[in-house]
Amino acid sequence: MYAPAIRVHLGGRRPETGHPVPSPRLDHTVDDAFLKRIFAHALTAELLIRRHLPDWVDKVDFATLEPLPTEFIGEELGKRLADMAWRVRSPDGRSDFVVLVEFQGRPERAMALRTNIYGSLATQRLFEGDRELARGDRCLTMACLVFHHGDRKWNAPTKMRDLYEHAAPIEYQPISRLPPDADPPTVLDIPRVLIGLSGASAVLRMRAELPVLGRLVKECGDEDYERYMVRTVRAMLRSKGIHSEELEEAMSMDAVTVAFRRSLEEF
Repeated sequence: MYAPAIRVHLGGRRPETGHPVPSPRLDHTVDDAFLKRIFAHALTAELLIRRHLPDWVDKVDFATLEPLPTEFIGEELGKRLADMAWRVRSPDGRSDFVVLVEFQGRPERAMALRTNIYGSLATQRLFEGDRELARGDRCLTMACLVFHHGDRKWNAPTKMRDLYEHAAPIEYQPISRLPPDADPPTVLDIPRVLIGLSGASAVLRMRAELPVLGRLVKECGDEDYERYMVRTVRAMLRSKGIHSEELEEAMSMDAVTVAFRRSLEEF
């Protein structure tokens, strides 16, 4: 006995009743698997670079195109898997170009964050395995392409800054100790004075920095903050091998400064 034929109607109306027939929902994971297999071929990777990253075309040697591992391990982030990653080098070998490829069935608001994480972890892995890249002897360029194979219009932010109201953490500002010729510090300079104190490798410099910190903490006018600072500075001095009974009993920044100076004289 033959089983009756199963008719699948992709939209339209049922011929028996004339009622609309909803289109069936397909499994996007199948699409992902298909795309990953297709994009695993070097020629497909070359074509996507030529079409979607045209600025790279005259700067790279496609004969050097190679796939990269896509499993990244981030500190406290666990395992992260990008869909596809390819590297191609410049003809002179002095520059690496890396493209990360993601396949997505629907818009995801945090995609810019996700691709940024993948890019950061990929860079970390490259630096760990390539001293020339880590030292800056070769240049690194990276791009991420998200191929959207779903039905919904893509409406998710494509830049990290669009996820934030004001400033996005895509750059950092280095803050060092105050230079010797800087203007007299104010309360707002306490963070930089602390950097100078904690990073001091010479006792004489600590002797100069500590009274400045004490004066600024006093000017804050916050007794709780001063007590906190006293405990923290005492612990820092102890870690550097500077300790005395008088220093342990100090309850104000002025007392810490005096005890520190006396401990140096005894030392």
